[in-house]
Amino acid sequence: MKKLDYLIIIIVAIISISFYTIYIVSKNLRDEVDIQILYQNEVIYETPLTKETEITVFVVGIDNEVIVTVDGQSKSYDYLFKEPFYNTILITNKEIKMIDASCKNHDCMRMQMNPLFHTPIVCTNGIIVKMVSRDIEIIS
Repeated sequence: MKKLDYLIIIIVAIISISFYTIYIVSKNLRDEVDIQILYQNEVIYETPLTKETEITVFVVGIDNEVIVTVDGQSKSYDYLFKEPFYNTILITNKEIKMIDASCKNHDCMRMQMNPLFHTPIVCTNGIIVKMVSRDIEIIS
């Protein structure tokens, strides 16, 4: 290969990296994004994600009842499950993560979501946390 070939390859690589960097840096969360918490693929809690969002959600499953508690307000749902469980989820504008969980392997506690990575948090006890757009789902 000649020097001109190397120069063209380097220029194309620099331009590609520049466009990718600009895309990542300029990619912001829009106001129409919601965070959903699901149990057995049914939404048990949903909240809009804004710049002021800072919520801790407690989900407890006991006596065939799933109780979701946020800011002292509780809501219960009737479900059938084999063993009791609990999850604590922290939702902020910068990250969404599982703080505590009763699952056996605690893989869900190593997962997190942020504005750049929308991969859902999946817990083996049936809780799923995902980011959705109000118009269409980002990740399902």
